[in-house]
Amino acid sequence: MNRSVRASLLSFFQQYYLYAILGGIVLLYLPHLQRFFFADDWLWLDYGQAALADPLKLIERSVYGYYRPLYVLYMGLLHALFGLRAYPMALANLGIHLLNCILLRQLLVRLGANRHITMIATLFFGFYLLSSTSVAWLSAGCDLAMLACLLGCCLAMITYFDHPSLPRWLFVVLLGMAATLCKENGLAWIGLFIVYPFLRGGEFRRRAYTMGIAGALVIVACYLVFYFVTRVVVEKELLLSWDTPVHLWYLSVYLFAPLSRRFIAHLDDSIQLVLLVLRSALVLAIPVMCWWVIVRKKLSERFFLVWLVFLLLPIALFDWGVGLFDLYPDLSASRFMYGAVPAAAVFVGIVGASLLKKVTRPIWFVLPVLAAGLVVDFVIVEKVTALYRFKQETTETVFRQLVDTQEKWSDCDSLIIGVDENTNLMYLFGQQPEVLERMCYFACGRRVSVQLDATEEMLQSQCRLRWITDKGRFEI
Repeated sequence: MNRSVRASLLSFFQQYYLYAILGGIVLLYLPHLQRFFFADDWLWLDYGQAALADPLKLIERSVYGYYRPLYVLYMGLLHALFGLRAYPMALANLGIHLLNCILLRQLLVRLGANRHITMIATLFFGFYLLSSTSVAWLSAGCDLAMLACLLGCCLAMITYFDHPSLPRWLFVVLLGMAATLCKENGLAWIGLFIVYPFLRGGEFRRRAYTMGIAGALVIVACYLVFYFVTRVVVEKELLLSWDTPVHLWYLSVYLFAPLSRRFIAHLDDSIQLVLLVLRSALVLAIPVMCWWVIVRKKLSERFFLVWLVFLLLPIALFDWGVGLFDLYPDLSASRFMYGAVPAAAVFVGIVGASLLKKVTRPIWFVLPVLAAGLVVDFVIVEKVTALYRFKQETTETVFRQLVDTQEKWSDCDSLIIGVDENTNLMYLFGQQPEVLERMCYFACGRRVSVQLDATEEMLQSQCRLRWITDKGRFEI
């Protein structure tokens, strides 16, 4: 391949790479999108339907204690448009992920990141396996919506500090609070709002900064008061101790090495040892990388270092029960990480751009790495979504059985669902009868209470169903 052809291809890719990335994401995820609802999907569908019928329901908490009214409204609108068809809703989630790729690229451009870092970061974020758990599951759509609002907030923030005005400040606050009302860790916007002018350096209008920050802090304080006063579920114990920095460090490593018990525990001890050595090296590399970013004094890089801290800190406050050099956590952390993935993408972009400068023929370096990365990503996404498909198929069977048997329990106001010792029913619903209650509501159109694996005697208004795992059906 002569030099002019290589230059033409490179120029073409640099001009249209975003379209190529977006097209590749669509091809990757279309076969893996959700076909039926499972687990918490039923809760959010019910909350959304109720909120559209009575907007005052938006101030109520979920059974887990979350306060995410904008996501509830989003699910209600999707249900109103598509009914109980999961695939169009999953397409909407995919659309938000594509929007996030566009917004991330635009934010990096506005922050002055060089072209190679922007390209690599956008590519990495779009395809990275940690994004798959949020894209492929409707209930994780709150992460997608939160990130879209947060990225938009940061773009509005840059415009505000360039040309301060009340409408621009209102737009920043509107998008920031929208991110918070989609998911709680969207509250990171206020930290970024406070820190950004100092990261940028140079002169800025201190009066506009002081007034803008003061007004934003008042709004955030009102939100926090409301949030803690209206709590209905006590959250996990917060670790406001020396363990919090350890968890923050551990989760930063997890971003780049998302190892889990499900995929690692069955491997040979020798392979696990190799993974442990590599991961331990990464533990030591993370602070070096952070120090390198600080020393380089690039606005885009320091901004996403702060982003990493603010987006991981709410997760790091909880007790993960891990040591810094543990191979994987006992609890799954992957579905909480989507908001922090842009920071990981920027770090990968920094390293990748530095390597490209040292390679004499970048195209022969880029193509094999890109091909290998996409193959590995496809395999992992297939494995992750295979578990989701199993849950969807089994849940659909449960739902169809409830629809088919509803005449037999139409006069009952309570269901007792017994399970055999090898059941997968409680595994599917996490021993949450609330999920089955919502499924029964959507199956027959009325409310019934559900008890799982109950042993007490049946009352006159109760019906007992038994889930037979091997047969995949209920027996009355």
